[in-house]
Amino acid sequence: MNARLRGRPFEPGRSGNPRGRPRIASELRELARTHAPEASTELGRLAVKAKSETARIAAIHELLDRAYGKPTQYLAADNEAVRSDKSEEMPWLLCARPYT
Repeated sequence: MNARLRGRPFEPGRSGNPRGRPRIASELRELARTHAPEASTELGRLAVKAKSETARIAAIHELLDRAYGKPTQYLAADNEAVRSDKSEEMPWLLCARPYT
């Protein structure tokens, strides 16, 4: 087996992606951003008026992620409570469990 195939398949100084990120990705991102205000409005409507509790919770989750950022996922913890720098701003954050 060729040693170059494991870990570093490209010659030194050569990129595996010489042209960089495809242009379509940035165009798609811009298109999505043009729809962001309407999407946020719809999320707000669903958070309050959706018939399904699952849909309401998902909409609330998305709104909070966009407003405050996704919660930190802790890899390891000791017995002491871990405080976030946002905990003064959002006291309920101290009660929330990290995603698993």
